[in-house]
Amino acid sequence: MANKRHTDKEKIYAKELGERLNRARLYRKKTLKEVRAGIDEIRSIAQLSNYEKGKSLPNPYIVVSIAKMLDVSPTWLFTGRSKKKKE
Repeated sequence: MANKRHTDKEKIYAKELGERLNRARLYRKKTLKEVRAGIDEIRSIAQLSNYEKGKSLPNPYIVVSIAKMLDVSPTWLFTGRSKKKKE
């Protein structure tokens, strides 16, 4: 597999997504080990840690799985915005 270079926008997005993942995990008082154990697609604690540090981007399926486990909105994890209800 070729080594993919990330654009500046992708690096910024990875960092922001990682910060939200970390904030959600800490809010739910879960350890990296607990989150990793609950999601089969995450192969190691280091992989999850790299997501939180913005060093790599998880695929959308993993983000949705983390959102479910931590009981947060996938929309918030992806965008940093809450899903607004229509009036």
